Amino acid sequence: MKDFNDAIRRKNIAKRLSLSTQESFQLSLKICQHFLSAVDLSLFTKKNVALYRSIKGEVDLSLLQEKLLASGARCFFPEITSKEKKEMIFIGQKNIIEPESLDFFFVPAVAFGPSGERIGWGHGYYDRYLKLNPSAIRILFAYDFQYSQELTQNSWDEPLDWIFTETREIQCPNLESKLP
Repeated sequence: MKDFNDAIRRKNIAKRLSLSTQESFQLSLKICQHFLSAVDLSLFTKKNVALYRSIKGEVDLSLLQEKLLASGARCFFPEITSKEKKEMIFIGQKNIIEPESLDFFFVPAVAFGPSGERIGWGHGYYDRYLKLNPSAIRILFAYDFQYSQELTQNSWDEPLDWIFTETREIQCPNLESKLP
């Protein structure tokens, strides 16, 4: 299982890194627009939302952040405080928040599957914090090429609830029970 996921991880990271800055920007814009056309942003009003700052070709959430803030959402970003302990804090414009207080997690991934399976960089940071807050809605923005029908999961992997790509919206099994 580890070798299979590692092979998918290597392939998808290489593909992401092969995108030009313009291609990555255009695809990120399409994914954000897809989400914005499908979701009523009032869902995020006065809610605590964890975003991420994209690295190494991940989908850029800048446009989304702007729209969420305009809708009244409170946005937070993870910051690693200890690599050894795999600890993160979530920092907002004016304060730090505990992960248990987050209503939505926008999570990065290297690959995703049809039922909300996800693999990241392989360090377990997000899985650890998602486990602390099972009621938060976990949303992934990813490129279509990151989809894998045969993605395998470990016991510690935390599933996603809602996935958006440039052409797909996948509502995973847990989403309906978490939506207000």
